Amino acid sequence: MATRTPPYGKTWPPEAKRLWREIHAEFTLEADQLEILRTACDALARLYQARNILDREGLTFKTPSGQIRSHPANAIEKQSRVGFLQAIKQLGIDWDPIEKPNVGRPSRFT
Repeated sequence: MATRTPPYGKTWPPEAKRLWREIHAEFTLEADQLEILRTACDALARLYQARNILDREGLTFKTPSGQIRSHPANAIEKQSRVGFLQAIKQLGIDWDPIEKPNVGRPSRFT
């Protein structure tokens, strides 16, 4: 009997929803693993949310006194990436949300 994939966050970006579906299709998760996966997807969603803000508003901003400061969303993106990678590592999963073409210089070690 096939198990049904638990519902995912309705506000998650497509990458987080894809991760949720793919992991459930490939693995049978215990309750604690399910919470770790949910944490990873939440972190991935927050990462994309911060990235969208940075794309729209820029990496820096100017204070009223004229100083250039790092946008607060930079820290959110970084923290979310760390949280995502830690959760995925804890699950023992090798998953990349961005499918990269095989580009670049060929390795001489292959």
